[in-house]
Amino acid sequence: MDHTTHMDHTNSLSIRATRRPGGDRGRPGRAAAHAREAPLYRQLLTSLTAGIRRGDWEATGRLPSERDLSQQFGVSRSTVRQALEQLSASGLLKKVQGRGTFVASRGAITQPLGRVTAFREALAAQGITPGLRIVSRTLEPCDVVLSRLLGVPPASTLLLLVCLGLGDGEPLAIYRSYFSAPKVAGAVDEFCRAVAAGASPRMFCDAYAERAGMHELRAEQTFEARLATVEERALLALGRPAAVFDVTSLVSTTRGEPLEYRRAVYRGDWYKFNIERLAHIGP
Repeated sequence: MDHTTHMDHTNSLSIRATRRPGGDRGRPGRAAAHAREAPLYRQLLTSLTAGIRRGDWEATGRLPSERDLSQQFGVSRSTVRQALEQLSASGLLKKVQGRGTFVASRGAITQPLGRVTAFREALAAQGITPGLRIVSRTLEPCDVVLSRLLGVPPASTLLLLVCLGLGDGEPLAIYRSYFSAPKVAGAVDEFCRAVAAGASPRMFCDAYAERAGMHELRAEQTFEARLATVEERALLALGRPAAVFDVTSLVSTTRGEPLEYRRAVYRGDWYKFNIERLAHIGP
């Protein structure tokens, strides 16, 4: 991506006010000018952060120069410098002497497959603040496949709970969970209220099992890589076609009683999964 493309693409991140020609250098009332420009700094910070998250500069990783950003957003170079320093301190950018400012490489959220790792545990291990948001809670008719998986009659009504898993406020995963409605409806309502009140971001089955005195759950899982659907791209704030991990889980008690059928969609640009296996050598 050439320099002009950077400028044109990010120009959509407009800031409402503009700087007078010549900036504030040498003008009377310089402190007052900086005070008026403080909201612009916040707007610039938000715009640059959004561009980094969207991958606007992922082709080269290099941001436009301070001068170009100053002209593009209509703010002084000191305001641009302040925003870039803040983003560098937060780990989103890195400055390379003599080369410019680049988007910092971010390590993927790594989940080992030898055990089931809770969403909040995986994010906390990377220094990311986990969060959970309820998207919807609906009653759905059961089909033959879900009837077999959850061990309920085909004519049953299922409860479908859709949640967004967040990392530092950004959507990272979609969780679609099916339950036998009569069995857990009351507990799901309580769970949704707790999430809305800002309770610890944990999956429903973890909270349900703990309340029931269960110390372990069993999960039978499948993993698939594919492209995100239009709906998933909207929920995960993906601006272009992107790869996701599609993970299905049948969660049961250690006695084999099904509790939940979950279909999770993880952003491929944030997650990777690994497994350690023993290789047998010899006849």
